[in-house]
Amino acid sequence: TSTRLAVARSASAIFFLLIRLSSAVNHLLVISHYSSTKAQFLKAFHKNTRKLQESSLKRPAPFARLDAYTCMREEAAMLRADRWRDYEVLDCAGGEKLERWGDYFLVRPDPQVIWRSDKKDPHWRKPDAHYHRSNRGGGDWEFFSLPKQWDISYALPESLVNPRTSTLRFQLKPFRFKHTGLFPEQAANWDRFSSIINRAAKEGRPARILNLFAYTGGATLAAAAAGAEVTHVDASKGMVAWAKENAESSGLSAAPIRWLVDDCGKFVQRE
Repeated sequence: TSTRLAVARSASAIFFLLIRLSSAVNHLLVISHYSSTKAQFLKAFHKNTRKLQESSLKRPAPFARLDAYTCMREEAAMLRADRWRDYEVLDCAGGEKLERWGDYFLVRPDPQVIWRSDKKDPHWRKPDAHYHRSNRGGGDWEFFSLPKQWDISYALPESLVNPRTSTLRFQLKPFRFKHTGLFPEQAANWDRFSSIINRAAKEGRPARILNLFAYTGGATLAAAAAGAEVTHVDASKGMVAWAKENAESSGLSAAPIRWLVDDCGKFVQRE
């Protein structure tokens, strides 16, 4: 019995050792895939984050910057983007999801939908557009009755005091890789940080926000509406132009937003 127990313990130890070795190898493989540019960006990013935290702790409260350190002290919670009126996921099945974007219904692939179920919603059969994934990578849109551009809106939390606007409006356009120009699940984060920004403003601590890889400006507009000064950085000139279009649609053209077309890594290193 003692021999069997010893063997079992040895086998268990070897098993967990293999798991640790596998994890370490995977970690090294992930690290090896980082380019020198990404590594430099991460180093600069962490360096500037530390400086920001230190300066926030040294400054008097009325002038302290709102930074990641402040946000991390907030109670952690699972956030749900459940306040949309112009967006909803109607059904998911067989690697695809059926969504409503305003007045239009789209079918798009989603690798996380691994189950199969009956597609009972009639819009599965008559969507306004369907994105078909290719076995070679990427895919193509099949359009039925979807316009080239349309818009949807999102109402910010009613708890915000004197926001620059109460409703964000986004211009949508279907383009490559199944995207529409907006990630609606991020609305949960918009609500979260806009409330923090607005509360800081009421306490005399106006926030200055840096939004890197800022895309079409969802986070930028939410922060600006709540009262922040925002620096919006993206390497794509087209995306920055799209974000400006969303700002105009949302009534935030005059908001203190600094629009920059720049490489985010180089921007962080430089500024």
